[in-house]
Amino acid sequence: FSKGDSIAFFLSLDQDAHIVAVYEDAHQQLIQIVPNANQQDDFYPSGLFSPIPGKNAGFRFTVAPPFGQERLWVFASRAPIATLAGERLSNGLKRLAADIPAIQDQIRAGAGAAYGEYCLPLQTLGGD
Repeated sequence: FSKGDSIAFFLSLDQDAHIVAVYEDAHQQLIQIVPNANQQDDFYPSGLFSPIPGKNAGFRFTVAPPFGQERLWVFASRAPIATLAGERLSNGLKRLAADIPAIQDQIRAGAGAAYGEYCLPLQTLGGD
């Protein structure tokens, strides 16, 4: 993806689940994109293709610096997922305080056996 590109992802689940989606930029900064201040519902039904960001999310995914190897992490649980610690940003998203292993541990501990995760690698470029 190049600078200025607008990106949307589609999520499809084989079971109803509570979701947390986290964007990891090229500097390993973690931004929670679902749930967020404008899209607080984290429950996604199975069998649908749900867009991330959703139509009422209040933000767009636009490729901007830093560029490089980035990731979109999606964590799913049949049980509600505890709030992750972090700083609320002006766009309604949250900069997370923990790293990915700590987030995985926290979500797994609350989910028990009903847990899943997926990591989508992305490559972003300056486009100049």
